[in-house]
Parts: sequence; structure tokens; C-alpha cells
Amino acid sequence: MEVVKGLEHHPDVHSAVEAAGVEEAQRPAYLKALAGLAASGTIEAR
Repeated sequence: MEVVKGLEHHPDVHSAVEAAGVEEAQRPAYLKALAGLAASGTIEAR
């Protein structure tokens, strides 16, 4: 949830994931989940 909340405050998804403190090994899973949210229209690109 922290990553999604932070998206509007960062220039890209990678910055938001990093700022949320997601460990490097877990980042691919977060990016996949965010891509799923984008595909379903839950979040939108700016």
C-alpha cells in the first residue's frame, strides 16, 4: 500500500518502490503487482 500511496510523489514507479523501502529481491514482485493494477485500471499512468 505504501508504494501505491507514494506513486504520485515520485517521477516513476521505480523511485516509489525504492522510497517505500522495498528490498531489491522483492522489487520484481512489486512491479508485477503494480503492472496488474495498471492493467485493471485501478491505477493510471500520469
